[in-house]
Amino acid sequence: MDSLALTVEQAMDALKIPAEEREKYTARLEKDAAEATAGT
Repeated sequence: MDSLALTVEQAMDALKIPAEEREKYTARLEKDAAEATAGT
């Protein structure tokens, strides 16, 4: 996402992730980002 300057939605569109699965992946991305921030 970062290297292509895509939003989460744009990345999921590019990867053809079905709408019903997007909430799961968004939650995981938010969790990973919070853990990365807390680890610094």
